[in-house]
Amino acid sequence: MGWNTQDGKYLFTLSGVQDEIICCAISPDSQSFLCGCRDGTITIWDREKCKIRWTKQVHRLDVNDCVFSLDGKYVISASSDRTVKILNSETGDEFTTMEGHTHSVKKLWND
Repeated sequence: MGWNTQDGKYLFTLSGVQDEIICCAISPDSQSFLCGCRDGTITIWDREKCKIRWTKQVHRLDVNDCVFSLDGKYVISASSDRTVKILNSETGDEFTTMEGHTHSVKKLWND
């Protein structure tokens, strides 16, 4: 659900996610919303149309955190499956997987 930050009025509901949403992010240009779910999926919505651009099963376990790269070209996700994935934000195609963590990856930083 989305609300206007100025007056608190309800604006819209984003639907289509099948499991509990754990994390959300907005793209640097404010044109896309991103969420990561307990079932390992990532979904991106188009802000203006309030429609899903793509949904992909990315991880085997929970997506604990997700962010856009500073230029908006990539989506980065951290998971309980002990991986970090980098995807193309337009297509969802996987760019790389970072493995080798000994525990769940809980948080990302993109400052």
